[in-house]
Amino acid sequence: MNDELSSKYLLDIDHSVKLQTFKNILFDHEVSLFKEQTIDVSVDDCDILFLLIHDVQQGFGIRVLNPKTGFTETKYLHMSNPISIQTGSQHIYVLDVSNTILQIEKSTYSMKMIKCDLEYLCDVAIDANERLFLLDKNNQVYLYENEKFKPFLEKNILSKIQDNGAIKFHIGRNDGNFYLFGTTHSILVFSENGEYKDKIIFDKSQVITNFDVFDSRNLLVLFDDRVIVAKLSGSTNKEISKSFREYDHVCVSNDAIYAFDTSKNKLDVMLHTDNFVPSAWYVTKPFDSSSERTVWHKLDLDCKIPTNTQIDVFYYADDSSSLPDYPSWKKTPFNPSDVLIKAQGRYLWTKIVLTSLDGNSSPVLNNIKAFFPRLTYLEFLPAIYSADNASKDFLEKFLSIFETVQSSIDEKINSVSRYFDPNATPDEFLEWLSMWLGHRLDQKWTNKKARVLLESLPQIYKNRGTRRGLEQILSIYLGSSSNHILFFKNEKFLIIEGFQIGCNGDATEINALYGNNPFSFFVLLNSLEVKRELLDEIRKLVDKEKPAHTVGNVVMVEPWFELNNHTYLGVNTYLNKKILTIGESKLGRDSVVSGANI
Repeated sequence: MNDELSSKYLLDIDHSVKLQTFKNILFDHEVSLFKEQTIDVSVDDCDILFLLIHDVQQGFGIRVLNPKTGFTETKYLHMSNPISIQTGSQHIYVLDVSNTILQIEKSTYSMKMIKCDLEYLCDVAIDANERLFLLDKNNQVYLYENEKFKPFLEKNILSKIQDNGAIKFHIGRNDGNFYLFGTTHSILVFSENGEYKDKIIFDKSQVITNFDVFDSRNLLVLFDDRVIVAKLSGSTNKEISKSFREYDHVCVSNDAIYAFDTSKNKLDVMLHTDNFVPSAWYVTKPFDSSSERTVWHKLDLDCKIPTNTQIDVFYYADDSSSLPDYPSWKKTPFNPSDVLIKAQGRYLWTKIVLTSLDGNSSPVLNNIKAFFPRLTYLEFLPAIYSADNASKDFLEKFLSIFETVQSSIDEKINSVSRYFDPNATPDEFLEWLSMWLGHRLDQKWTNKKARVLLESLPQIYKNRGTRRGLEQILSIYLGSSSNHILFFKNEKFLIIEGFQIGCNGDATEINALYGNNPFSFFVLLNSLEVKRELLDEIRKLVDKEKPAHTVGNVVMVEPWFELNNHTYLGVNTYLNKKILTIGESKLGRDSVVSGANI
């Protein structure tokens, strides 16, 4: 299918066609703020707000605010002139005008100073992996890696955007894209690899004060007098709020918008949900029969039509390859899946209209098949049944019911080989195919993982009963591969065999933890990566795939240090560098002065 003729900004067109979503915004409640000056705002994945503030008496600090419960806590820190804040899962990052980045641990508020020699810095951001990025006013983005800041955007990219005049940037939570806002009233979009993707231009008469990112399609843009949702496709923007407040800060979480009016010390909390547009249409490329005056037979639609949705299909045929400006579309019954058509011409176009009555769901069209020439079961009956046009038309439609059933059976027989292909077989046949291959699937296997497993089973059977075979099947089930023990923190499991366990200490202690069976092994699971409800299925897999003479044990390794338990240096425990905590650390006891920390 193509999208040359469609209301395409209202449709998602990829491998299928469905209605696009838009952001539905509802005001929820208001929160009164304290009177400190708010410099910048960030929100974490738990919807906790972190406000970078300045108090005339106590200086700069970070106010932690839970907008749902109203709980607030303030930590004042030694900062000269901070300008931006970003929050990750473990740390808070604050950019100071002195070209210093403060990395603050969320749990203890211990602070590490990262000094850089860059100039004209204006913003800081982190991605989903908590990699640190800086933006300067020349549009260059720097990545902090191996204790150094490296240019992230190539020079040829910078030459194209040199007039942008960067002010602020964000990294999309879901797509990883970079969004740079500049003085030219435009927002530049880059991929997570630094490739230029898009440019969104706004009216220069409008003053943009801030913005944040919903997803790969929507931006939340804050003007001096209102808030709008800007579509990355460049189509219609949706205005959220009129000028009942003059917002100066805004940020977006997974399900809420937090808009700040610091002049009145108010925070407005608005909830956002995804709703489908009411209706959109789509015209396919023409089907070409290769011969003029072709009589088309029927259309077969592979589609899903949930409750309160509708698909309407129109068709038009002509011997010309160009679709007229105003074609005489013929309509089929609504929500068709298999429908006879009356059309004559070499080329056949179809127009699809998708409708959502409540906005909660969308019809989905996967593909359309057009059949020609016209051939019905009526041709196999005596001519008398075709003598009367009215009865002929009814009988033709009636017989098409049986024709559809029969053709469906014939198609399944002709394509039976696809049922033996793990990547092509329907979802409902996966369990059946797995029994053919001697590996019954549990309900906790997702369809995607089940297909990978079934495709890999011939190779896994070659290694069955070995450590390698067990690693292969666990890697597929858990979505990760085993690696060296030092890298377990980045993996989901690790296998340790009895002979790998050293006996440098007391053998009694080792036997208490591992037993004294030399033919035993342990599958260590990363508790931060593996869900506990999968333990029973993992134990079944281990018991099924282990060598017959061995004893397999499954242990969930917790992310803390505990004596006489499964604690491994470099796995769930590591030796940390001493961290300088201003106001608490003692020079010479838990901190030292070195060039790296000055």
